[in-house]
Amino acid sequence: MRISHSLAGLVLFLFSFPAVHAQQTSFEGIVDYQVEVTSKIKGVSDESMRKMFALGPVQKVYIKKGNYKRDNSKAVEFHLKDSSAPLILFKGIDTIYKAITGNEDSVVVSVKKEDKTVMIAGRPCKSLIIKRAKTVSTYFYDASLYQDLAFNSGNNMGDYSVFLKSTSSVYLKVITEFEYATLIETAYRVAPGKVDDAVFTLPPFPITIFYPESFLQPAAYKSVEDWNNYLQKNINLKLVSKYVKIPKGQQSADQVAEVSFVIQSTGSIGDVTVTNSKEVHPALVKEATRLIKESYGWKPATIHGEKIDSWVTQKITFRSTIE
Repeated sequence: MRISHSLAGLVLFLFSFPAVHAQQTSFEGIVDYQVEVTSKIKGVSDESMRKMFALGPVQKVYIKKGNYKRDNSKAVEFHLKDSSAPLILFKGIDTIYKAITGNEDSVVVSVKKEDKTVMIAGRPCKSLIIKRAKTVSTYFYDASLYQDLAFNSGNNMGDYSVFLKSTSSVYLKVITEFEYATLIETAYRVAPGKVDDAVFTLPPFPITIFYPESFLQPAAYKSVEDWNNYLQKNINLKLVSKYVKIPKGQQSADQVAEVSFVIQSTGSIGDVTVTNSKEVHPALVKEATRLIKESYGWKPATIHGEKIDSWVTQKITFRSTIE
């Protein structure tokens, strides 16, 4: 049978452009992730860093039409399409906290796609690298897990909003490199299916702005007066007079050691480093280190009332004067 030119052209058109008639469905379902947190601060444990992120070892993410719920043993995050910011519910606290986004690291420096395929949860994934001033996030995604951007137009989830606009997909792994830690979320189960709208219903709790200092109490010495008294009684004044030289015509001179150290969850002192050691005489660097290591009475930092390892910066001034 001979096909006319017009009919042949129509058949060719239909088979050349199937995507015009095929409509992708936005992924709806649940993705389970394993969560790893690794500290980059010597002396601060991975577990303490995990507590700072308010993350458990696993996380369940519910996805439906631009709504996301991230649930782990420490907190629940609601990213709702009709909300201007993420909402956080910490376990055991009957208050919802609104996380205001945007900071000095909010500007994206570069976005780069890579073609290499990696298998995650049995699915072939490509990767996208998002670089900011202080963080680098590498997302691995399966393009078949489509996310309709029409549902996500109001999304304000930091890197994830950039990821969505670049891939229109669900990520199955993300590696985020912070200055002080590495955070890795890896999917081990992808379950497409209907998600009840009730999953995204907020509990009837008051909503307030989230301020980290409301939950994180930094490590501290007994009191400022006690700290000053400790230094006055324990500084080696012979070293100070020997290595802090007073310029001619002046009555005094200072050298200031900036000391970074870890206060462990037990209250004991971990690693000690003089961060400006090039500006201070080596003998005074050693003295500043000794003073910190021998100081007692530090209260460890807490987050949500739990004691954690933390790092502290303290200045010690060595002053020489003419009597």
